[in-house]
Amino acid sequence: MDDEFQKEFFEQTYRHAYIRTKIMFAAAIVFMILGIVALILSIGVIAPLVLIFLGIYELFGAPIKRHFWIKQYFNDNNSDQEVSYVFTESNFKVESPVSKGEIQWEGIVKAKETDKGFLLWLQKEVHMYLPKKALSDEAANLIRDKCLTSSGR
Repeated sequence: MDDEFQKEFFEQTYRHAYIRTKIMFAAAIVFMILGIVALILSIGVIAPLVLIFLGIYELFGAPIKRHFWIKQYFNDNNSDQEVSYVFTESNFKVESPVSKGEIQWEGIVKAKETDKGFLLWLQKEVHMYLPKKALSDEAANLIRDKCLTSSGR
């Protein structure tokens, strides 16, 4: 799990996993428009500036969070550990120097294929990211079959 993986993981997760991303972007636009309209209509000064500031924060919050998330990750001693995956018809196993796990395909509650990988939800807010470049064609097809098709569900 190198630097590139972590950046890709954050980008794919933030872009595809969270509906909040779209809501935050819409809120940013609304806050800024309301603030500008309030300034034009001379409805005080502080409230419109607060709205504009909130809009800017919501708009640029994701890149700021990404920076601190990646910085925190690389301060962790486990950041350069290799992770291996073994895929079978009934489950897949994840193994690293610090943990081992086995996940049944039926345990995946939601799945999404992105342009660069797969997001697999183990619970509503708990997911994992598997980059396509780290998967064989057979493994990617197995994930599609087990998680993304109606026959797999």
